Amino acid sequence: MDKLKEKLNLYKDISLQIINLIEKEEYIKISSKLDERQEIINSVSEIDRNDFIQLYNKMELIEIDSRIRDILQGQLLEVKKELHEYKLTKQVNTMYYSLNREKVNIFNKKV
Repeated sequence: MDKLKEKLNLYKDISLQIINLIEKEEYIKISSKLDERQEIINSVSEIDRNDFIQLYNKMELIEIDSRIRDILQGQLLEVKKELHEYKLTKQVNTMYYSLNREKVNIFNKKV
């Protein structure tokens, strides 16, 4: 049981580090931290799995994981919004260019 607590404390520390990395926008380092957390989960044997889940809930680690998920989802929505705005800007520029090009072609037609 002490090993499980130790693993969960390490899991918690890594989760808090992930939150700090997200806030500092150091996204490259997040992947390795997520891998470390996954290794901790994978290292728990099937026998200890139920105890792991109970300690996980008792230590309220789900709140930390929810916070990570919420922050990442918020940033994902922000990026989607920026991409949508970029796409609209690109379409407007293309249409503006096309309209101006057609106006210039008026003088090139034979009468």
